[in-house]
Amino acid sequence: MAVIWCVILLGVISNIEAKPFCKFDDESSRHLECSPGDTDYVLDKGLVSDNPRTITIRLSICKISSLSNDCFEGLPRLERLDIAHNKLRTLPLGVLDKLPKLTYFNASYNRIINLPVGLFDNTQNLIQLDLTGNHLYEINPGLIKKASILYLSKNYLQGRDIHPNVFEISDVNFLLLNENDMNGAPDNMLRTLRELLFLNLDKCSLTEVPKFITTINLDTVTHLTMADNKIVAINEPIFDNLKDLEVLNLTMNLLDSLNDNLFTSLKKLKKIDLSMNRLKVITEHQFQNTPVLSDVNLSYNFITILPVNAFRASALSNLDISNNRLTYLQDNFCLELKNSGAALRDFNFSKNPWQCACLRELLREVKTMNLKYDDVNYDGSRPVCVSAGQFVCKRQVYDNQVFLDMYDLIH
Repeated sequence: MAVIWCVILLGVISNIEAKPFCKFDDESSRHLECSPGDTDYVLDKGLVSDNPRTITIRLSICKISSLSNDCFEGLPRLERLDIAHNKLRTLPLGVLDKLPKLTYFNASYNRIINLPVGLFDNTQNLIQLDLTGNHLYEINPGLIKKASILYLSKNYLQGRDIHPNVFEISDVNFLLLNENDMNGAPDNMLRTLRELLFLNLDKCSLTEVPKFITTINLDTVTHLTMADNKIVAINEPIFDNLKDLEVLNLTMNLLDSLNDNLFTSLKKLKKIDLSMNRLKVITEHQFQNTPVLSDVNLSYNFITILPVNAFRASALSNLDISNNRLTYLQDNFCLELKNSGAALRDFNFSKNPWQCACLRELLREVKTMNLKYDDVNYDGSRPVCVSAGQFVCKRQVYDNQVFLDMYDLIH
């Protein structure tokens, strides 16, 4: 008999240790913090439920494998619920129904494959919904009723399988779809979003700018990022409807050509990042008449021609053209920028195959105008330019290859 009781007692102890350990971090019993037990745990009613004063529950990294649909009952004041970094494969229908004040829900980095329609029907005050890093293959139309900040990053969403009515909400301000495959997504997928400000499409395997960002209702967007994709060219002025766009990030694509009028309609554009692409030529009109454009990053391309007219009637103050294939710039480049309305302060032009005579003129100009530049690279400790024959800056395109070949030999 003693042996039997010993076994039963050990079983009880083991069961207790499996539970997450939860405690309130203040005397008011409003903010509940939980730490993991020894084994995976099914969250039932009782561990965190039935405290009408609770405002915050943090159950992240607690080895929770599933939820009962009544595990969050008796929490009428709960505003913030964090169940991130667990082992959930779904969320049961009804589990959020009795949380009328829920504003922040974080279920990121679980293993969620699908979510039932109706899950968020009673979360009418939801502001931020984070489903980052799950295994979602689809989002059912009608699933998400309300959210100002919506994280869907790092899932298994396939653009070609997304229903055109997936976003039947109008109040989304921040939408993050990065690290999903958004190729083939419906052209009208975002047509109902009337208040969108920030759209993240980084690492979405895009081979072209998707048409779903061109609908007229997206004239509210201020930040658009499509970094680290496979976009080769933008040959149409596809951004024309993005009238309020302020920041555009196209770094780490395969861009080798841009439409001459691509940015013409973007009168509020302040910053553009085109670094780490394959651009060879910047045209005379590329950034013209963008009156508040102040920050342009063209670094790590293959640019050999950069006309000063490209920035005419802009407010350019920060320009990065480092790590390109420039051997010269137009005579009095910085002064011409100033005369055209720019207010250049920070100019990074290092690690180009400069002709020494051209570089000397450029350095004299930036020093005279008191511009900030990468002076560490020009302290005389390393080769930074090439020279042949007369010490004269040759500003002809047909001379470029001679200096490029010389520079490549010493690097």
